[in-house]
Amino acid sequence: MGILRSILRNGAANNNWFNGKLAREKLHLKKASTIKPTPLKTFYNLADDIDYSREAAPRLSADGAISDKIELDYFRYLQNLQFDCRHRIRAGTGETGDGGWEMCLDPPYNMKPGKCLVYSFGISTNWSFDDYMDKTRNCTVHCFDPSIGKKDFKRSPNIYFHNLGISGRNETNGKKWQLYTLGSIKRLLGHENVTLDYLKMDVEWSEWPSLQAMYREGVLSQVKQFASEFHGIPKKQADVDIINRLYELGFRIFYTKRNFYNRATSRLTQRTIYRCMEVHFVNINFLKQDV
Repeated sequence: MGILRSILRNGAANNNWFNGKLAREKLHLKKASTIKPTPLKTFYNLADDIDYSREAAPRLSADGAISDKIELDYFRYLQNLQFDCRHRIRAGTGETGDGGWEMCLDPPYNMKPGKCLVYSFGISTNWSFDDYMDKTRNCTVHCFDPSIGKKDFKRSPNIYFHNLGISGRNETNGKKWQLYTLGSIKRLLGHENVTLDYLKMDVEWSEWPSLQAMYREGVLSQVKQFASEFHGIPKKQADVDIINRLYELGFRIFYTKRNFYNRATSRLTQRTIYRCMEVHFVNINFLKQDV
């Protein structure tokens, strides 16, 4: 039987591997949300030393069965930072509240007022993130949530609401919700060749098929920052694989928030697990691009 292999195999050995990786990339972790942004030239120099090869990706594998090893490594992996964001802020509701999301404003991820584009999937009744991106960053924000029973409308000059959701395929589901892949949504809105400065997903388990579709469509290369709430643990090989794919495509975790109000006891291991984690990524491929 195969086992899950990740960057965090065990205790001290894992820490040594991770610290070594950080040393090679010159991205040492610090709690530094108050530190001034690092100059763009410095980031270009860092990018030259980053290993973009497939071999640098953390390797996760599963044989179809959920095991103690898979469960432990999955949660360890998503909670380990891979990128040192020196200028991190929270967009929306406060640190302990639901609805807010972290942003990295280090160059080249610092959003240009009036020239930034945000997709926000999953609203419910909390618009704090979307309003922040509008009022504070002057970004164009497209919001999506078929579950709240609202027709398309314009919340503000910069905020557009669409009565549709994201999924792994284009379909109308049993609840009569219109669901599309990210690539299809970008085409519908005329953004097929446009970079998303921020992609946010809080879509209650639909992140797994949606991410798989994004990978197939090749649209993640046009995303600078990506944040998603991940639910549960991977139950299929394809779900495990998509975590690998994100790393291979250049996405590095700069912040993870665990939901302390949504914990459970694992049926497999009796371990207390967090059923929801908000994981925030930057796409390091943009470090080499002039913006």
